[in-house]
Amino acid sequence: MDSEKDLLKQDLAKQEKQEEIRQFIEDTELMGGNEDIVELAKAKLEAINKKVENITPEVENTESQKTQVDTIGGSENGLQEVTTSIDEKITQKDEEIKNIELEINEKITEIGGENQDKNKNRLAQLENLKQHPQLNVEELKSKITAVREEMAEALVNSPNLLQNYEKVKLYQSLGRIEEANKIIEFIAKDYEHSSLSDQGSGYHAGLAAEKYADLGNTAKAKEMWEKSINQIKLGSEPKDAGNYFDVANKYIKLGNTEKANEMFKKCVDLNEKAIGANKSYSRAALAYEKLGDTAKAKEMWEKEASDWGEGAKAERAGECYEKAGNKDKANEMYRKAIVYQEDLKNRKGFTFDQERLAKAYIGIGEKSKALQMLKEDADEMEKKNAILGVYRNYELIDKYLS
Repeated sequence: MDSEKDLLKQDLAKQEKQEEIRQFIEDTELMGGNEDIVELAKAKLEAINKKVENITPEVENTESQKTQVDTIGGSENGLQEVTTSIDEKITQKDEEIKNIELEINEKITEIGGENQDKNKNRLAQLENLKQHPQLNVEELKSKITAVREEMAEALVNSPNLLQNYEKVKLYQSLGRIEEANKIIEFIAKDYEHSSLSDQGSGYHAGLAAEKYADLGNTAKAKEMWEKSINQIKLGSEPKDAGNYFDVANKYIKLGNTEKANEMFKKCVDLNEKAIGANKSYSRAALAYEKLGDTAKAKEMWEKEASDWGEGAKAERAGECYEKAGNKDKANEMYRKAIVYQEDLKNRKGFTFDQERLAKAYIGIGEKSKALQMLKEDADEMEKKNAILGVYRNYELIDKYLS
């Protein structure tokens, strides 16, 4: 039987559209305990974003290519010629990206050198040049509510603007609990139905349990958590470490701490022997935290941080170093993330990630800068009547205000 992670990987392999992958990431994060799969999904999303960025200008240069790609229904040979041509151009663009990354690394070196005090002062001076106006928190909160109400109204005529999980959050934030619960109940029943064919993973049963718990239906949630535990395959190979971690978390939900700790110990033992994609330092860190072994948990967070590198995901490395208690190293990674993302932003790079940049600024204590950046982007979206962009920016603002 396939494990939960195997099924997640299979599901991820089927997702080709950006929105589908974003939904997959959200659902997997909500489920918890699958950080490695989430990162694989994020990597795939970034790869698709990069290809779209590189392909779009080239396709637009030739009307015949655009027609063939857009209509798909053209001849197979003709479409293959277009695809081959575009693939060659992607290779050229990848080389350009590598050269740009080298330039970014040089900028990173300037900020992340040995003289930390000098570099911190320099960064502070650069930040002060932007002279962002002081944000009014009360005005922001009022605007957040107004945007949410506007989005709820927009959903009446365009119900597909948001995914179900986003609708739940929206209605809950507006106090429209009955509407939110109807959606949660629909999702819970859908997951429960899917769990009938979930032997070996317990994936959908676990998700159903979470939704029933959200509804306050503790009896049904307990039933689904127990079903999920019974469905999950617990083997003795290193690749099964994630399954033990998932089962442990479900025992916690059931209030069985003794059994949960037994599963966490098995998880870290097998994870120690695992290699490649089966090894997860973040999972091990979380397990050690549950077991009360703070020193070992910090060691795992340090290792997890080193895996993220100093490029597009440097802010994730910063978060991990922070969890490890290494504040200096965390600040260094956050600054490197700022340099990397700001460069992408200035070049209008398609892979620019505003949320990563916001996290990095917050990481070095510049929350006001992150909030101002998000507000400015929301203002631009509002001028274009792009309600979805406005809404998502203000949801991030609300997240970081708290």
